Amino acid sequence: ELNASNTRAPGFDPSDNLRDVRIWIPAEHLAKVIDGYKPVVISNGRTRHQTIYLTVVENRDSRLNHESELTQVSEHPALLKVGNDSFQWQILEQKARGEETVWGRCTTDFRGGFDCTRELVAGHDALVYHVTKQNLHLFKEIDQLLETSVMPCLGLQP
Repeated sequence: ELNASNTRAPGFDPSDNLRDVRIWIPAEHLAKVIDGYKPVVISNGRTRHQTIYLTVVENRDSRLNHESELTQVSEHPALLKVGNDSFQWQILEQKARGEETVWGRCTTDFRGGFDCTRELVAGHDALVYHVTKQNLHLFKEIDQLLETSVMPCLGLQP
């Protein structure tokens, strides 16, 4: 288990370039700490373990295109799909009525499902992880886990 107290071991220095940091959280651990998390899903006829792999990127401060049509994502009421592209689309999170922020992007799997790349902003940085349609409804719980268990270890503030 990753937490601020056990990452201070020799060899772990969050002051190093965070762009080089790669962290994975096993699917089985996620299923234990997040109620309803599916550690294994079937996608395109293949069994896929839902381990989360984290990278740190520079926050790109993506601009919103308010000209595009917004539709609610059925997996979570706070998420909005931008435009009507059926291959890849931007996702916004509605924080308050009329206040949206960039959440990430999703891409179809061509079989009725999709995978998303979440960009969880932390100041000038963002933690990036992938989540499938089957676990998308739990993104706030995933974010909370990352904000409380991972970000402090990296010296990041939500």
